[in-house]
Amino acid sequence: VLLVDPLQLGSVRDRLPVTDGPELPVVETPPQQIAADLAVQLRAHGKGGSRGRVATPIAVAITKTDMLGSLLDPHSPLLRNAPHTDGAFDEDDRLAVHEEIRSLMTDWDSGALLRQLELDFARLSLFGLSALGAPPPADAPADVPKSGPQPVRVEDPLLWLLAQRGLLPVRATGKGRVK
Repeated sequence: VLLVDPLQLGSVRDRLPVTDGPELPVVETPPQQIAADLAVQLRAHGKGGSRGRVATPIAVAITKTDMLGSLLDPHSPLLRNAPHTDGAFDEDDRLAVHEEIRSLMTDWDSGALLRQLELDFARLSLFGLSALGAPPPADAPADVPKSGPQPVRVEDPLLWLLAQRGLLPVRATGKGRVK
């Protein structure tokens, strides 16, 4: 699982409204550099695959989606938890989230991170999650919303990886049945 802080991307930071909320974090290593370095390390350990791309599946999770509210459609699947009905991983829901994150990432920093991931990894899925569920107020102790943490979609990347290994049933895309 590769966690990506969208607040490390200049184009995201530039689009967020100025608020009295928490300060933006200091920008460090660009996420596309971290992804490229990770791919180099995995290849060095024999995880290369088709056309030099890493064969190990990677779940790329955009964190802090609660901070991106102004950039999301009000009906975005990123704003609610996945159903995972009857203990099955919901593939339709995963695809909806993947496509929404893909669309956002294509626009962020001219799509550099998405291009790097697609260049280096044969199997990847994109996720969005929020550990807190809401932005913490500027004066909150321990950076927690006043209502307390209410995580959104934090389990999705791990459930997808389990499903990839056949350890979790998957609700088949468009068919409504479990395979």
